[in-house]
Amino acid sequence: MDVQQYELTKLIECYVNGTLTEAEQYRLTVLAGQDAQVRQLLEAFQTPDVLTSGLERLDEYQQRANWDKVLEKQQRRCRNKRFALGIRTAAAIGAFLLLGWWLIDHSTEPGVIADTKYGHRNDVLPGESKAILTLADGSTLTLGGLSDVQETEAGVTLNIKDGALTYASTELKASEPVYHQLDVPVGGVYELTLVDGTRVWVNSEASLRFPILFPADERRVSIEGEAFFEVAQDERRPFVVDVKGLEIRALGTAFNVNSHRKDGSVKTILTEGKIRVSNGSRSEELLPGTAVVVSGEDMEVSIVDPEEALAWKDGYFYFNQKTINEILDELARWYGIEVSVTKPLTDKRYIGGIKRSSTLAAVCALLSEMSGRQFSIKGKRLTVH
Repeated sequence: MDVQQYELTKLIECYVNGTLTEAEQYRLTVLAGQDAQVRQLLEAFQTPDVLTSGLERLDEYQQRANWDKVLEKQQRRCRNKRFALGIRTAAAIGAFLLLGWWLIDHSTEPGVIADTKYGHRNDVLPGESKAILTLADGSTLTLGGLSDVQETEAGVTLNIKDGALTYASTELKASEPVYHQLDVPVGGVYELTLVDGTRVWVNSEASLRFPILFPADERRVSIEGEAFFEVAQDERRPFVVDVKGLEIRALGTAFNVNSHRKDGSVKTILTEGKIRVSNGSRSEELLPGTAVVVSGEDMEVSIVDPEEALAWKDGYFYFNQKTINEILDELARWYGIEVSVTKPLTDKRYIGGIKRSSTLAAVCALLSEMSGRQFSIKGKRLTVH
């Protein structure tokens, strides 16, 4: 048991015995704010008014263990005032037992929580806004959460606010390019605004390399993985994206590019404006609502639903004519899980959707209804039966 765990045990003991000092009560409020199940446990032990009012503001924290049966039993007993003294003594003992249960549950991997609804061994939390930014000198910044940070490099200001990164400068063009790289890990997504005003959403397990100031003739960036671009208008400087040997050229437009496809191809979907996609020997111009899939020398243009490009950046999974295999690839990157299959998957295609803020078990319930296959979760391993 580490120092914080020991501290929490002692605080709960004092709490149920009514011997907390003002400083200890404040500390317990802080610790409860870090985990909703501690809050619920405290409330079950007849939370004092002062502490309850502070804890009620912590509703946004997600419950991470199934306390329902414990709390129900405790609350039933607490309704009867004749048991008050006995409850206080039992609560002190129960606090240690329940805390031990809590400590065991929290020794699991990050993002693993209890499943209180779907019957799996556990559930897995969805991804979040996070990334690593590598600066020109090789140093790195960890991006994530809502902390406000401001950095300056080569006359360019980096504003990190509300989980997004914005570049700003009074200079419009660079004499010599200085490059940054944004790496989004598995289980992450990140939004940034380049110095020209172009907005980019970078999906899980993807990297964007870009100059912090663009030269006079063009605005060129490179991407590995998936990203959505809303390109700022600048007729004198086309916006160019390099991805796996392809060149995507635009003036002012919005499009999604994805090189995560299992067959090695790159799919680009245009939602606004006009772009030209080239592979060195051939090029295709896209209009809104069309896509091009490039595999080696082959380029195939088709009409698509633009929602396929927009959904993930807007916080949704959108399964439009996707196979279970393709869906599982998305889940693996977003939830940071390993996937195993007990019998071969078919190539049947499905249509459906769900919020990316859903836990893994909720998504599995949808997939089971869609496909008829059964799913089980243990730790961060998803098995398809």
